[in-house]
Amino acid sequence: MKILYDSRSLDNSVSDRRRAGRKMLRTFARLISPSGDHVAIRTYDIGLGGIAIIAPTNMQLNSRCRVIFEVYGSDRGVSRICVSGRVIHSILSAKEDGFIIGLEFLDLEEGARNIIMSYVSA
Repeated sequence: MKILYDSRSLDNSVSDRRRAGRKMLRTFARLISPSGDHVAIRTYDIGLGGIAIIAPTNMQLNSRCRVIFEVYGSDRGVSRICVSGRVIHSILSAKEDGFIIGLEFLDLEEGARNIIMSYVSA
């Protein structure tokens, strides 16, 4: 198995930056691969810079995909969001029964950004 990410290689500044402004988001979601395949996934956490997902299979570093998920905001109710992202790390997690994959947002639309910002700051 090819390891795409090793948490021991992170320095403290990168690790601290990643934790800043993130909030747990545990919900079912759908990943759309570049080939158009749909995969059932779960979300793990989210911030303005990206989202962590739990997927049944690994993804290549720097590959791109889209993720569709719902976020609950007290002022807006439930909002469905579709975001584009790039894989920046992936690690197999026995605890989560899948791969925890970190996606960096690409071209995050203003509406989605506002919904995520509202959710993270609540």
